Amino acid sequence: MGESTWSDWVEVGLPAQRNLSDSSDLGIANLTAIASGLSAGTHQFAVAVRVVSGGLTVNTTNVTLIGVATSFDAGGSSANFPTFQVSGEHTTNSTTLIPALSSSVTLEAGEKVFLGSQYSLMTTDTGSPTGIQDLSLGSYDSTDQRRYINGSTDRGSGASVGLASVASAGSYTAALRHRSLAGKSVTLLDAVLVGVRLDSVCGLPTALVLGSFSARSAPGAMVLRWQAASELGVVGFRLERSAFAEGPFEELSFVPVDEGGDGNYLWIDRDVVPGTHYYYRIESLGGVTGASVGLADALHWKYFMHLPLASNSPA
Repeated sequence: MGESTWSDWVEVGLPAQRNLSDSSDLGIANLTAIASGLSAGTHQFAVAVRVVSGGLTVNTTNVTLIGVATSFDAGGSSANFPTFQVSGEHTTNSTTLIPALSSSVTLEAGEKVFLGSQYSLMTTDTGSPTGIQDLSLGSYDSTDQRRYINGSTDRGSGASVGLASVASAGSYTAALRHRSLAGKSVTLLDAVLVGVRLDSVCGLPTALVLGSFSARSAPGAMVLRWQAASELGVVGFRLERSAFAEGPFEELSFVPVDEGGDGNYLWIDRDVVPGTHYYYRIESLGGVTGASVGLADALHWKYFMHLPLASNSPA
């Protein structure tokens, strides 16, 4: 820490409190937080411990501190994995799990979300109830965490982590849930629920830069040509077609990136009807999957004139 003192540090999360009854008592504390609004540069993070009752000594062992950057530089632009964080308190005497904290999140099919939570204090106004907590998102249900409270003066903390995924796109509710095993009042104080969407990136620039994209009519076909000025992170192209400029578009083919090529591509659409106007669209795959980066259109002519080659041979 160099010459810094604790007065130089800024708290980025809520504290966790744990009662210890005597020298044989052992306590576990967990902290979860998202530090946002940080400036560019090097930052130090630390876990700080203090004793509430003066004159006592508390030993802290087996401490693990984990940090993951959810924002990063992407070609000069700032990109980030979307996150959410909610905090508050909740009291229940329900014997079934109900949300203590929740957050609505819109997800794509197959998307994964890291979930983390903490409650800094669990209290009760009665003797010896048991509180149970878990995390949920869609069909995901984490392992239940159980905590005993010995009385109204006891304080307990805890946390849960989990990795949830969804099968279909839609709006979901992520929640830290809790219940009272004995039906007696249990309160979570300084509770925090955080989430990080691991398969989405906001702010990432389009990885594909098109130099040109054209569609030309040919006998019995439409010829598509495009030139990629940049293919950073792109694994291929999805070609789509519609009879209208505004769509809807149907998928025609997947064209993989030619890593050893010069960026020029050609694809022939032979499923065409003479006299029909077609609109074609390219979407990039990889980098920003599904980003539309090109639109071209052309009329497929009904008639083509074929001229004989001139002959240089003497008559």
